[in-house]
Parts: sequence; C-alpha cells; structure tokens
Amino acid sequence: MQFYKWTQIGLSAAVGAILLSGCASRPIEPGPGLGSLWGQLVLAPPEGFQSPAPGPSQYGDPRLRDVRPVDHDYPGFAVVYLSDRAPVSDPLPIEIRSTRTGVRLSPESGVLGVAGTVAVTNHTTTSQIVSAPRLGHLEKLEPGGTLEILASQPGEMELHILGAAPQTALVFVSPGAFAICTEDGRWTLSDQTPGPARLHAWHHRYPPTMRAVDIVEGQVQEVQLRATVTPSENALLVAP
Repeated sequence: MQFYKWTQIGLSAAVGAILLSGCASRPIEPGPGLGSLWGQLVLAPPEGFQSPAPGPSQYGDPRLRDVRPVDHDYPGFAVVYLSDRAPVSDPLPIEIRSTRTGVRLSPESGVLGVAGTVAVTNHTTTSQIVSAPRLGHLEKLEPGGTLEILASQPGEMELHILGAAPQTALVFVSPGAFAICTEDGRWTLSDQTPGPARLHAWHHRYPPTMRAVDIVEGQVQEVQLRATVTPSENALLVAP
C-alpha cells in the first residue's frame, strides 16, 4: 500500500450524516442495553478534480514518482470512531520482514486504541533501527526481538525503519471506540453505550470530520459520513 501525504492551507472538512438504504451489511441487533451504528465513509473530490488516466505518476518531481492520487470511490485506509466511548486497547503487532525487494514493515497501516501497545518484531537476520518520532522513540532491535511502543497520544503515528532503504508504517491511535473502514469505506460500530456521542471519520488525505449523533438503546442506526475538502472561505462549519 502506498501512503499519501497532503499539505493544504486553509482547508476545512464538512461531514453529513443521512439515513441510507442498502449501503452496507446491516450488523446484528445490539446486545441488551446497547445500540449500534453503521454506514459508509464517502470522500468527496475537490471541486474541479479530474481523475488522471492510469499509468505513471502525474507528478513532475521524481521524489513523488510512486505517489498516486486518491481513488475517491475506494478510500482505503480510514477509521471511524466515537471520541466519547472508551476504545479497546488490544496490542497492534507489526513485523519487520525481508523480501525480494528489501526490508518491509507488515502491515503498512494499522489502528489501535490510545494507551495500547504497538509490538514490533524483527523477523530479519540483521538488527534494525526503529523510530517513532512523534513519541521521541529511537531504538535498535536485534533479530528475533520484539519492541513494545506505548501509544500514549491519539492521532497519526508514523513508525519508521531506518537504513539505506527506509520504510514507514502509518498507525492511527484512536481516542475512542473505533471501526476500520473497508476498502470502499463501509464501517460498523456495534454494541455501544446509548446516549449523545461524537462520531468522527479520519483519513490520511482529508481533514478530520465529526458529527454529533445519538445512540439509541436497542436500535441499529445507519449513517453516512461525507468528508469534503473545501477552500477556507467556503468552509462549512461542523456542528459541535
């Protein structure tokens, strides 16, 4: 998977939530005293955007030769989460492996709850330098060894393997209960505590989005999230 970077000034995000029909597989009924949410994250292309023809990178800078524009029909790696519901903080395993094309991190993206642990295991025959700049972490990992990194801060966290051919994995640390979107943006948040909540969507090429929702006991609510990048002077305000 190719990770994308975006740098935009004066951008904002707008998110809408509407009832749908047949957008994603409906989850089973929630457990006693709980409610569920489900739906799809849609990325709206910027105004005037035209999909480039398939083929080599459209960027002139050779440093961006591997970068491809976002396919708005298939968001890929994206996360939907509730900021006011506690996340499950299971460990996130990441492996360092040797391939025919060099050392690689697997998987190249992942999600875990805040205060969870990223467990990096070196399956190569040489020592590797592991860096997590956001956490100020830099450590040498011997063959067969495992390094545990505490994800103490919510948000994006890049994990690097340093060397002649550096590699990067992108980790999203969720501050609340989360769901990883499928390639086409479908998601499910099952068995959540009823009551008002803030539903967020995160994508590495778009500003974050947020929608106030009300989780209802015994109900499965269908919600669509639409993320839009717009010039700041035309930005739509997101309701608190």
